[in-house]
Amino acid sequence: MATPARPGADGLAHLAAALRDLRRRCARRDGRPQLTVRQIAARTGYAVGAVSDYLTGAALPPTDRLDELARLFGATPAEQGALATARDHVEESRRRRGPGRRAPRELPPEVWAFVGRERELGELDGLVGGLLGGLVGGASGLAALADPRDPAMPAGPTGPAELGAACTPALPGIVVVSGPAGVGKTALVVRWAHRVGRHFPDGTLYLDLRGYDVGRPVSGRAALGALLRGLGAAGPPSSAALRTELAGRRALIVLDNARDAEQVRPLLPGVPGCLVVVTSRDSAAGLVVRHGARRLDLDVLPLSESAALLTVLTGGRLDADPAAARRLALRCCGLPLALRLAAERLLATGGDAAALAEGLTAAPLDLLATTADRRTDVREVLSWSLRHLPPEAVRAFHVVGSRLGRRVDPRALAEAAGTTARRAAELLDALARAHLLRRGGGDRFTMHELLRAYAAELGEPGLTASPAPR
Repeated sequence: MATPARPGADGLAHLAAALRDLRRRCARRDGRPQLTVRQIAARTGYAVGAVSDYLTGAALPPTDRLDELARLFGATPAEQGALATARDHVEESRRRRGPGRRAPRELPPEVWAFVGRERELGELDGLVGGLLGGLVGGASGLAALADPRDPAMPAGPTGPAELGAACTPALPGIVVVSGPAGVGKTALVVRWAHRVGRHFPDGTLYLDLRGYDVGRPVSGRAALGALLRGLGAAGPPSSAALRTELAGRRALIVLDNARDAEQVRPLLPGVPGCLVVVTSRDSAAGLVVRHGARRLDLDVLPLSESAALLTVLTGGRLDADPAAARRLALRCCGLPLALRLAAERLLATGGDAAALAEGLTAAPLDLLATTADRRTDVREVLSWSLRHLPPEAVRAFHVVGSRLGRRVDPRALAEAAGTTARRAAELLDALARAHLLRRGGGDRFTMHELLRAYAAELGEPGLTASPAPR
């Protein structure tokens, strides 16, 4: 049995690991499958959620409950004593920490009317499970990370209690969710983080790095200060201070809207037990290469989910005309931001979905414009993707959108832009890494119609947009 010795959250994780080791050993000794969470709850009379918390390290079991679980799992008297001592260490560490220092829970609310993305949520679960050591019995997907209080959730060796195995990592985990502007990266990550946040007893931190925003990106010092304040730490902000504060803890850190890997790198905890999830329009290749991050590239919504989102957002107004909903969804290119703006326009004007779809064909950016909030204006939001690109790449974006077809390859760009095929390939790659193009088969790339409309508005140098009516 792995006996936990370290205090704090790390000690709690080791205590949970010791309980799981006892359960596995008991099953091997008796020649039967491991007891499931529900079976343990039935034998002890404890709530299913409480049993799951004890086995994952999300909660410290009271002394009498720890003794009961140890007996159920066939612990020897010496092992029971070691477990009790380890529990006392964790409790003493909490007392020394003092009152009033609650674990931060900084996640913003989930976006209203979240539709679809089950495949992407499952992929995110799989990436995190792989990073943190894998789930016992090969559990993966949403079932492994679902709320154990949900009666519909499957029990058994591949159920959620085994998340504990993934929550005692040997290395800190990093996941990058990248994708184009307005595709719903933040909405996806925040929804997922709310679902799994309870498995991080030392808190969930959230920070908008404003890498693509109205103002300037958040500086490294300011970002470190915000994270340290969230943890209740005083003193000057530094990467070393953050690592020290997070040592021995299990926390989830969401770094939203990052400019690139360089902005994120000073904020990485570099200690076991913590998970960092980054969202960015940039591919953040540096985090993958140097830090072993896993990446999930988020694409636009499929047509069925786009139409379903429009129907929900308009309060069922489109139920009677699914064909119009699909036409409007097509004109919005599956981009959640555009779909939400289109739905708001329908509700505000009382207009017709078919007419709006027709208008979006002729002037998509005009009909999706808003002066009320710069952060939701499609032109404004798309413009931020160009801010960090060199002028040559911005000009290539303009050429692709205004002169070439929906599909482009290096030879076509080289001819249209007056450059070599090799340089054209490099420019196309840069645009794809910024998620201004989508990689197709071979050396081909595609651009959705809203991006094409914006690219066509740019002046030839590619630095400023042409005036457009609002």
